[in-house]
Amino acid sequence: DEPFVASVNIIDQSIQFFSNEKEQLAHWQFDQPITGAILVADEVVAVYGHQLKKIYMIELTTGEVINSLDVPIGTTNMYFDSYNENIYVTNNKTNELSIYSQDGQIVQSIRVKNYPMSMVANENYIYVINYKDTFLSVINKNTYEIEHEWQIPKSSHGIDIFEDELWIGGHGEGIKANRFVSIYNLHTGQLQSTIELPIMPIGVAHLQSTYAVVSHGNSMVHALNEDHQIIWEKQIGANPFAITTFEQEFVIAGYDDHSLYFVSQDGTITQTIDVGKGPFQLIARER
Repeated sequence: DEPFVASVNIIDQSIQFFSNEKEQLAHWQFDQPITGAILVADEVVAVYGHQLKKIYMIELTTGEVINSLDVPIGTTNMYFDSYNENIYVTNNKTNELSIYSQDGQIVQSIRVKNYPMSMVANENYIYVINYKDTFLSVINKNTYEIEHEWQIPKSSHGIDIFEDELWIGGHGEGIKANRFVSIYNLHTGQLQSTIELPIMPIGVAHLQSTYAVVSHGNSMVHALNEDHQIIWEKQIGANPFAITTFEQEFVIAGYDDHSLYFVSQDGTITQTIDVGKGPFQLIARER
C-alpha cells in the first residue's frame, strides 16, 4: 500500500522501488531484455521488451507473474488508461496500437502511422505520436476509430496534457536536433505556440502550475509557469531521458550517471539516489 517511485533500468535489466523516504523497498532483477514497464491499476506492473513476445503482468504484493500477454516483437511503449481501465500497446513492426483489457484479452488493434510510441489519454481520446512519421493519431476510445491525424514534427517524443493544451517534445531528425516544445490545442490540433529549449526536450511533467521539461541533449531541466515563461533552469543528471512527479517533487532519471534526482518545485535538488545501470523510465504510485 506504500507510495513509491520506481526506476526501470534497461542496461542491467532491473526495476528498483523507492519509498517516499527515499529508501529502497524492492529490487526486481530480470533475465530477459526489458525496455520498459508501466503501473496497471496501482496493483500490477506490466513489463515489456522490444524483442520480447510476451508482456509480463507482475503483482506488486508478491513480485510474481500473474498473467502474460502474447504480443509480436516490436513493442515500443505501453499505457494504462485509468478512465476505461484498458491497456494500450504500440508496436513499430506492425505499426499498430493494440488495446487489451486488464485480464489480458485483446479488444482491438488499430493501424496507425510509422513507429507509434509516445501516448497520453484523456476521457474520450488517446493521442499517439508516430515517431518516424509527421502525424499524431487521435483515436476515439469508444469507437476505436482514428478521428484525426494532426501534423507534428518528425521524431517527436514525449507528450502530456495540461488542461486544454497538448505538449509535445522531440529529438529532431538527422543532424538537426530539436530545440522546441510544441503546444497544440487539445480540441482542434492547431499549433498554438512553441517554446525554445535546449537540445532534445523529450520529457514533460507538471506539478500544480509548474511545468518541467527535461532535455537529454544537454542534461538540462527547465521549469515554466502557466504563461510558458521559464522560472528556473538547472543541469541535472547525465543524459536524462525520463521525468515524473512523486510526492510533490519532480524526479529525473540520469541514464549515463545511473542516478535518480528528486527536485522541488523551486529547482532545489533535495536528494540523489544511485540506481542500476541505464535508468530509462520512471513509475510512480502516490498516496
